[in-house]
Amino acid sequence: MFDVTIKLKYPDDNGGTIERDLDLRRISIRETDELKSITGYLPLEWLQLVDAGDGRARGYAWYLACQRAGDNIDWLTVLDEFNLFELENELVGDEPEEEPEVNEADPTGSASSESPT
Repeated sequence: MFDVTIKLKYPDDNGGTIERDLDLRRISIRETDELKSITGYLPLEWLQLVDAGDGRARGYAWYLACQRAGDNIDWLTVLDEFNLFELENELVGDEPEEEPEVNEADPTGSASSESPT
């Protein structure tokens, strides 16, 4: 459905940067249940709100990306200590595949560039 990844960056306590990728091509039932419980959002609504810059939606994106990466993180820490102004996020999608050219003279609509004989 979504062939994109959210690339997230957040500063760490040592002056470096923590980077996490959130693959949007999958979401488990546990993740959707937790998403609804924590944020009140359904998955498609959450994705739209992340794109719109909603704080809770962006915070959950960071939380989920960290959880998937195996980080020790909990939602209350995100709520209390997370600075949304320091979070950078970028949607990165795969390049769409080019559609083959269709030979309009061919009634079958095949992509062959050879002319009929």
